Amino acid sequence: MIMTGKTNMATCNIIRRLTNRVSIALVIFILLPFSMPVRGSCADDRQVRIGVLAKRGIVRCMEKWSPTAEYITDKIPGRNFVIVPIDSDGIFSFVEHGIVDFVLTDPSIYVELESQYGLNRIATLKNIRFGNAYTKCGGVIFCKANRSDIQHFSDLKDKTFMAVKETSFGGWRMAWREFKEKGIDPYRDFKDLSFGGTHDTVVYAVRDGKVDAGTVRTDTLERMAIEGKINLGDFYAIYEHGGEVVALPSVHSTRSYPEWPFAKVKHTPDELAEKVAMALLEMPWDCAATRAAICAGWTIPHNYQSVHECLKELKVGPYKDLGKITPADVFRKYWGWFLAAAILFAALVGGIFFITKLNHNIRTGHLKLEREIEERERAEGKIKESEERYRTLVESSTDAILMMDKERNIAHCNQACLDLFGYKQGEIEGKSIRIIHRSDQSFNSFGDNAYPIIERDGYFRTEWEFMRKDGTVVPVETVTSPVRSADGTIEGYIAMIRNFTERKQAEEERKRLATTIEQAS
Repeated sequence: MIMTGKTNMATCNIIRRLTNRVSIALVIFILLPFSMPVRGSCADDRQVRIGVLAKRGIVRCMEKWSPTAEYITDKIPGRNFVIVPIDSDGIFSFVEHGIVDFVLTDPSIYVELESQYGLNRIATLKNIRFGNAYTKCGGVIFCKANRSDIQHFSDLKDKTFMAVKETSFGGWRMAWREFKEKGIDPYRDFKDLSFGGTHDTVVYAVRDGKVDAGTVRTDTLERMAIEGKINLGDFYAIYEHGGEVVALPSVHSTRSYPEWPFAKVKHTPDELAEKVAMALLEMPWDCAATRAAICAGWTIPHNYQSVHECLKELKVGPYKDLGKITPADVFRKYWGWFLAAAILFAALVGGIFFITKLNHNIRTGHLKLEREIEERERAEGKIKESEERYRTLVESSTDAILMMDKERNIAHCNQACLDLFGYKQGEIEGKSIRIIHRSDQSFNSFGDNAYPIIERDGYFRTEWEFMRKDGTVVPVETVTSPVRSADGTIEGYIAMIRNFTERKQAEEERKRLATTIEQAS
């Protein structure tokens, strides 16, 4: 997925944290397909995982570095080395949680991992170009060859630009440093800054005219040309690196930096790391591993100070807070003054509090009495108001509402209830609810069914047939709920009763018609 927009480093950090959590959840799915043994091994072989930054995608990463894992496996009996492709976001969580034992990544990510998790480099990659070995790399800023309007860095202002990722060293940070040195802020001065995710994506985007220009690490264009994916003549590289003499065989636009380091994770034993370092340093110039990686093998670990300087200049990675003055810094420097001020402030507050308390105690008795009187009056008013609202609600309801005590004697009912059963006010209050049941059996059956369920569920809903004063039966739907005291004891019950005679008649008519139609057919 291509992430577009003038993003900032805060956004990048948020995305990294989210991706880290996802990476841990999905690690089993990554390791199963790609951490398979590179060749048949004994069942008791112990697996060693090499996490590799998949800058050109998982498939290309496996093709390029699996022979290296196979080579180390041959050199160190009893161990089985496997490649684990990782992106630039997930690599941090893989190292933090000990999922990989060694890491092969770009220099800036290595510096961050070294700072955060104590990684140690044991070898540096020797790249190969035109038959010669190189331990330096750089970045190239390029556009299509027919873009005569883009010849210098300054021409990129108000243009669309694509890099690999904000954490990519060769695919962004090297170029960013050169822009900054030229007084160009890509986040502000570019018309649009986007990140393609892989180096190949950036190259294709420039070739296809999706963006005006882009940046990738050196040798990416040449390798894609050798693979037959692009034509080098279709591109133009801007040569304006940072003033030093850069001896790189590939087209480049930035100063040079040391090549990728091979590093051991903190938990990896030193003895194993020494064996791996020895195997890498002894790797022949021409073997399956070097041919697949298109490299000349490995050399002793180089000095990565120039990478630190780049990250420090950009204020990213371990230097993201460089120059910032935090509250903790101020406190550490002036803690004595802060302590004296705090003591003085505490004394002042204490004096004010003492005087205020004296004044408060004088008024407390009178104010307390006034508050109690006001609160009692408010409480009585609220009770009356609540009773009025409740009475209005009950009396205005179109559904029959009937209240009973614990013995199922009718305490109160609204006008809708009187109308439903044909009684007048005062005729049923105080009488047993048996008065609206058709028989003792109905009365007892309702009680046996309803009250255990009310006790358990808090309400009982059913359809029932009650009896009016004139003896006619009325089908109803009723919902009965308990009325509880403050301590939860049931003091009585309230029932809402709805007449559904018309609905039942309509249902019976529908059944009758259905029967008639069925008989007729």
